[in-house]
Amino acid sequence: MHSRLAELAAAEASPEISELMAEVADLREQLLAADEERRAQVVPPLADAVPEHGGDAADLFAGDDETMTLLRDVDWAASPLGAVRQWSAELKAAVRIVLASKVPMMIWWGPDLIQLYNDAYRPLLGNKHPAAIGQPAAECWAEVWASMGPRAVSVLAGEGASYFEDDLLFMERSGYQEETYWTYSYSPISGDAREVLGVFVATTDVTHRQVSGKRMRTLRDLGGLSVTEDDNVCEQALQVMARNRDSIPFAAVYVVAEDGQGRLQGSYGLSDGGAELPAVLPADSAVLGQVLSTGVPELTDFASFAPGAAPLPSPLGPATPGIIRLQPVWLSGHPEPGAVLAVGCNPYRALDEAYLRFLDLAARQLGIALTDAAAYDAERARAEAFAELDAAKSRFFENISHEFRTPLTLMMGPLDALLDDSELTLPPERRADLASARRAVLRLKRLVDTLLEFARAEADELRAELEPTDLALLSADVASMFRSVVEDAGLTLTVDTAAVTEPIAVDSEMVTKILLNLLSNAVKFTPQGTISLRLVEGGDEVRLTVSDTGLGIPAEEQPRVFERFYQVSAVGARSREGAGIGLSLVSDLARAHGGEVTVRSEPGRGSEFTVRLPRATVAPHRHAVTEDIATVAPAYLAEARTWSAATRSDPVPPKAGQPEPSDPDALPGGCILLVEDNVDMRDYLTRLLRADGWQVEAVGSVEEALATSTTPELVLSDVMLPNRSGIELVRLMRANPTLMRIPVILLTARVGPESAAEGLRAGADDYIVKPFSAQELLARIRTHHELARLREYALNRAEDKAANLERALSSNRQIGTAMGILMARLKLTDEQAFDMLRKVSQNKHRKLRDIAEEVAMTGEIPQLQS
Repeated sequence: MHSRLAELAAAEASPEISELMAEVADLREQLLAADEERRAQVVPPLADAVPEHGGDAADLFAGDDETMTLLRDVDWAASPLGAVRQWSAELKAAVRIVLASKVPMMIWWGPDLIQLYNDAYRPLLGNKHPAAIGQPAAECWAEVWASMGPRAVSVLAGEGASYFEDDLLFMERSGYQEETYWTYSYSPISGDAREVLGVFVATTDVTHRQVSGKRMRTLRDLGGLSVTEDDNVCEQALQVMARNRDSIPFAAVYVVAEDGQGRLQGSYGLSDGGAELPAVLPADSAVLGQVLSTGVPELTDFASFAPGAAPLPSPLGPATPGIIRLQPVWLSGHPEPGAVLAVGCNPYRALDEAYLRFLDLAARQLGIALTDAAAYDAERARAEAFAELDAAKSRFFENISHEFRTPLTLMMGPLDALLDDSELTLPPERRADLASARRAVLRLKRLVDTLLEFARAEADELRAELEPTDLALLSADVASMFRSVVEDAGLTLTVDTAAVTEPIAVDSEMVTKILLNLLSNAVKFTPQGTISLRLVEGGDEVRLTVSDTGLGIPAEEQPRVFERFYQVSAVGARSREGAGIGLSLVSDLARAHGGEVTVRSEPGRGSEFTVRLPRATVAPHRHAVTEDIATVAPAYLAEARTWSAATRSDPVPPKAGQPEPSDPDALPGGCILLVEDNVDMRDYLTRLLRADGWQVEAVGSVEEALATSTTPELVLSDVMLPNRSGIELVRLMRANPTLMRIPVILLTARVGPESAAEGLRAGADDYIVKPFSAQELLARIRTHHELARLREYALNRAEDKAANLERALSSNRQIGTAMGILMARLKLTDEQAFDMLRKVSQNKHRKLRDIAEEVAMTGEIPQLQS
């Protein structure tokens, strides 16, 4: 008899439920067909029937597997079924079909439902085998017969087949009450009169699939825990595990704190009527000590783990978890467990390898979640620390800006009073010093104001106070103030603001600062050509554009020009001065208006900065924008004028009665080459040095210093210079034989031993930090100048001595050669030869060296005069 299930078993494939049910239906049809065939034959009375050959147990239960052997050994005659020879054809047919199958099948026969099953069914019975052979079903399945019995009885009663899927049955087949899941069907086996003689039981044990599915869902959900600021990872993990109380009826998490103690983070599965879990467990406690020290899971009973606590019954039944497994939880990068997961084991499942592996994986997933949470907390703490640092920095900038304003005011007032007092007569050099000091105060005030704006932007407190403003008039006024600066620098300024005719709501002070920053930048980075300012309407916005024909910005640096403290490395700029805040401030001020600033640039052809400001139609303006310009502009203009003045070649005029620079003989101090790009500082140092008696040649860059025709006796150079630094100048001089011995003193605003060491390593003779004392500077210059002169004197004397020694050695060699010639030709002794050379020298009134040289060249001695 062909069987599809037999084919699946031979191929070691598991049948689908649908295939199993189809096979049962097919078997039923085969039994019905066999019954029809039997009734069509004439059968003698049972008492007179002659036994057929092969009708005994040995023939029916032929086979060598364990179940076949047991079936042959059963005393069937003593059973309700009687001797095998007396079994009905229906029973024998059913037995042959079942025993030939390779899938689990069973027959319940007769009113007592006597069991017969094949060898494939044996593993499903557990320790019920072999007693289950020939045993009534109600006895074999006593613990679950309350569920199964009525279903079997209904089939015997002729109510038809039944089917059950994933049915939970608590069986005792392994020495304990076990959680099992079954998919099975009961099909009737009918006789001649269509009466039900027995039941076909087709069964699939789906326990592994059901239990593993629940465990896998738990592991999957543990792996998907989210780590956020408001969620506790341990609580989330416990919530996931609590959804599978079938597998984990109780759980608690203890996280190991810095003091080594375990602190309870949460639990579930405890009755309110019992004691609570201890909130803290010492590291050396009997519960945690072994697990934390060895890192190996431990088993304990519930009473030892939590004395007095009462676990809730399992959701599967009334049993409570009695075994606790303490799982170490490892965090990545930690040498010891960071937590302990206490798990109550399912009382309806054996603690087998699969169960233990599931608990290990659950602890591992919890460890991954805790690692992620620790990383999140560390990153959050780091972000909070940075935020606090930024806030502290902003507070510092704001406080220091306010603190600077008082001394700046005290300096600005007296300076303005002295410069504006028409009755006060000051020497020109003193008036120049005062003007330079005033420009320095204005520049410092601008830096303080910029730092204050920077602090507000960092704290997100930069708010634009919008009011109706004639943007065209404001732009034209700012440009007109810059025109003289631009023209002094040899540049052309074009202004086109006619496109904007209606007022626009802006913060006029902020827009003024935007214009001043962009225009001063254009002057700084445009050696020659044109600077343009124009306004353009563009729908719901106004575009303010400042362009130039200057140096341009490399493409790779353009994305960073609006970053704070970033400075473009432009070769050929008028100055390297600046803090890298200007363009960043422009961007912040534009964003405060809800706009933005962009840049387009090409090296060698110039740059174009465009500020987009949202446009709104407003009433005619009433605010006097010139007040904002008059307040903000002077500092920008004063600094820009120093850049344009940097290209002037006229030296600072000497004091009355002081020698002109072109008369070095009248200057007792010698010539100093001064390299300083800041015009005010260069003029101040020039006046200071000339007043001390030095001739000064002042230049603004390394290139100009190398191009000078004068060889100085000392070089005084700033470190921060356009294009190439003062340290590079030192290296170039030390590599030039003509200039290598000239002393070099470096001036710098950078402090710290590292900066000084860099300059001294390059070959500088001294390193002076700004601000410095004029007397100290002059004293150091005199000292290094005198040391250089002494060094030169010593070197020159040494060189003279070396030359005289060389000449003496050369003379000795010449005399020795001449003596050798005379001794060889005239057969003289060395005394006679030297005496002859001496007499000729005296006779001719010539040096002995010259006579010896002539003898060496001619081989003849000059004739003596008579």
